[in-house]
Amino acid sequence: MPEGLTLNSDGAITGTPFSESTNNFVVQVYDSLGAGSDTSLNIISTRLPVLDLPVKVGANQFSFRVTAAAGQSYTAEYSSDLTNWNELYITNAPGDVFFILDSRAIDNRFYRLKVN
Repeated sequence: MPEGLTLNSDGAITGTPFSESTNNFVVQVYDSLGAGSDTSLNIISTRLPVLDLPVKVGANQFSFRVTAAAGQSYTAEYSSDLTNWNELYITNAPGDVFFILDSRAIDNRFYRLKVN
């Protein structure tokens, strides 16, 4: 398992990987009669994107820096209540660092970045 992930007794994999890596492993399953099967799998962990450095660039306009993996698809979203999220920006990252702009920002907005 990648460092930071745990295989639970119920078979669930939980946690957050600490670094980028490819981890190969074999999964074995058995039924109640003892018949089994196995297969090789892998988990590829990548770094999480970072949305930071908010800057007010004009009236109702905020710019954010995104540090992420070039070529990966991301969706930036905003919410005023942390429950209803709206798409702000969808992109395939043009580089490891890029900027997004909320040109209709209002007070009390929260932002998040999702990996697509």
